Amino acid sequence: MARRLPPIHERAALQMSQEDRAAFEADERVAHWRFRLPNSGGAVELTPQPGHVEWNDMVGGRVTVDFGSLSDPVLNRADGSYLHTFCCVVDGADLGITRILRSEDHVTNTGVQDALLNAIGAEAPEFGHHSLLVGADGKVPSKRLGDRSIAKLREVGLEPWRWRATAHSLGHRMRLNRIAVCSLWRRCSLQRRSRWCLRGSI
Repeated sequence: MARRLPPIHERAALQMSQEDRAAFEADERVAHWRFRLPNSGGAVELTPQPGHVEWNDMVGGRVTVDFGSLSDPVLNRADGSYLHTFCCVVDGADLGITRILRSEDHVTNTGVQDALLNAIGAEAPEFGHHSLLVGADGKVPSKRLGDRSIAKLREVGLEPWRWRATAHSLGHRMRLNRIAVCSLWRRCSLQRRSRWCLRGSI
């Protein structure tokens, strides 16, 4: 950070000698596993270089992610448990998922997952990234932070049709005045959705 460079994992473990590894094992330190992103020149060159992955986003059109600014993602922890990044790629490929729609803050994850899909020889699904909803304080809503869940909204008397209309209108470029809730799905278009962060309060 002091050098004004992105915080990228330095891949020092790939340069460890057998003696270094033996010392780690003698100290009962257990390794975790990372996926090496395709952003360097072969097995010897470890310094990340610019390398782009592109896809035609269902919401935003052409999207590009630069691997040169990313760290190699951890696939499993020292205790042997696997992380979401790896699991969702394997599960999605196994289940034959063809479309993934999620919020804008996952664009970088999509670039990483596309590289993982290529590594396991799986076909990438279509991706779409819609606007991210945040609260009045600028934070992403979370039950852990005491934000209201769907059950809580029901308890305070928010009618289901009002919630459906509100959820549909978020990030949409069309006006919903006088539109029957039952017909909203006919007017829904991913291309008309916004990718900008939305601020609101419920």
